[in-house]
Amino acid sequence: MHFVLITDAAGNTLVDSVILLGPEPLMISIDSIVGTCAGGFSNGSVAISVIGGCETYNYHWSNGATSQNLLNATAGTFTVTVTDANACTSSQSASIVVFPSFSPSFSSQGNLLVSDQTWSSYQWMLNGLPISGANSATYLASSAGFYGLTALDSNGCAGVGPTQFLTFVGVDNQLADAANFFVYPNPTSGNLEIKFEAPATGLVKIVFFDALGKEIRAESIRKTATQFETSLDLSNLASGPYFLRVMMGNVALTRKVIKE
Repeated sequence: MHFVLITDAAGNTLVDSVILLGPEPLMISIDSIVGTCAGGFSNGSVAISVIGGCETYNYHWSNGATSQNLLNATAGTFTVTVTDANACTSSQSASIVVFPSFSPSFSSQGNLLVSDQTWSSYQWMLNGLPISGANSATYLASSAGFYGLTALDSNGCAGVGPTQFLTFVGVDNQLADAANFFVYPNPTSGNLEIKFEAPATGLVKIVFFDALGKEIRAESIRKTATQFETSLDLSNLASGPYFLRVMMGNVALTRKVIKE
């Protein structure tokens, strides 16, 4: 409270009081905190609101950001300091957590692949590539190969499940009228012999996949006689399990190969 004394020309006086009201205290409130996905992602956020003080407000976050809301943040604790037009300050802290990682799995019921869990969205994969339009909890497979499932959870985070090599009766493992199909020696430390007999002629495609379903080698050889025979040099491959797929026309045959 302030007092004022007023005196006129005749010497009359008047005393009065004045109360000067300052701005409301500068206060910060946390409106929302969104965590970040596991795996080193930076998609966390903190939204704040400010009341009191004198506008305009300047913002400074402990990571150097100067926006009102903190965006694209990693996990951790962050402090924001707000300064108003009168240079008054207020600070508030918030912690961004990491959402749990997850790995979607699936089961096969004949040719039908079924997700074992419920997710916000699905993407089925074949040999490391997304299958166009395969975005539901189930997928009806039409060919053999390495199948996998990628999903988004309710937090918008992605999880990638393990791949499975699947072959289906009536879909694969036929190679039509092939007889005496040989892949040897198996295990092998170097050369791998492939030999079979089939009456048809045409292009034979030979593909190698690693244990995760990634294609690591492919070549095509023209078959011009009943008997087909070729030798592959695998000496440059690391030791471990691989899958050999031999395709001719619309049919194929798959064998597991061990490289010593």
